[in-house]
Amino acid sequence: MSFASPPPMFDIAQLFPELAPLAATSMRLHPRRGKPELRDSSVSGPLLWPADDPWPWCTDSPYEHDEPNAYQPLLQVFARDAPTMFFPDGCDLLQLLWCPNETCSPEGHPLAGCPRPLARWRASADVTDVLVSPPTPEVVSDEWFPCHPCVVSPEPVTEYPYIADLPQELQERIYAWEPTVDRSDDEGNYQYSLSTVPGTKTGGHPNWAPIDPRWPACSCGRRMTYLLTIDDGEGGATGTRWARQDYDHERETGHELMLKGGLLAFACTHCPDAPLDYRCT
Repeated sequence: MSFASPPPMFDIAQLFPELAPLAATSMRLHPRRGKPELRDSSVSGPLLWPADDPWPWCTDSPYEHDEPNAYQPLLQVFARDAPTMFFPDGCDLLQLLWCPNETCSPEGHPLAGCPRPLARWRASADVTDVLVSPPTPEVVSDEWFPCHPCVVSPEPVTEYPYIADLPQELQERIYAWEPTVDRSDDEGNYQYSLSTVPGTKTGGHPNWAPIDPRWPACSCGRRMTYLLTIDDGEGGATGTRWARQDYDHERETGHELMLKGGLLAFACTHCPDAPLDYRCT
């Protein structure tokens, strides 16, 4: 299945030339219920997991499970489907898993209310002996967390930074321009229609809405690079460029992640093991 996002109503980089060098390509993944294979990019689908790599188990949530609980697949993405996303040298596969218990991230944690992911970078060609029957979690804190496997349909779109990531002077000029647009909807709104796309995507710029930017820093002291977002929907707010009148959440996205917001993943592109950190919007 292929998708085509609507073109922008305005060429925002022509109106504000400072934005031109900040343009970045994001790949909208458009997850839809399906039957992904081991060597497919997917949301909640089967993972290309080596048989000799022990499956991860969560021990962080005594209120939900007294015994270790198996992690479950969240996202698998191959470099061929995420050409604008960072991958470490020698790797072409990123796998994210999580324990389906939100109390693993208690109040005060950066991911409060959202299970903490666990990441694996891999070279897919090296995985020849695959784990056939990975364990499943014994305990889940919400019936929505066991997700439906979804295939993805990557679509490239051009993005510009979230408005709060722009210099203050440029923010003010954009805010001053928006009321001059003679439209009854939000197609002239920079944040909702002209900058970052909503939904599950790789590369591009992070959509922080509704929170302020909180870029994570690696232990090496450098700011991490944005990788991807996993979200429970992709339709966008009514009246925006991304809105779809025919959108059916259960039929079309169907992974039923029940996130309180988007899960944003970041990586350090300087450390050899490319560690990940996360934010929940």
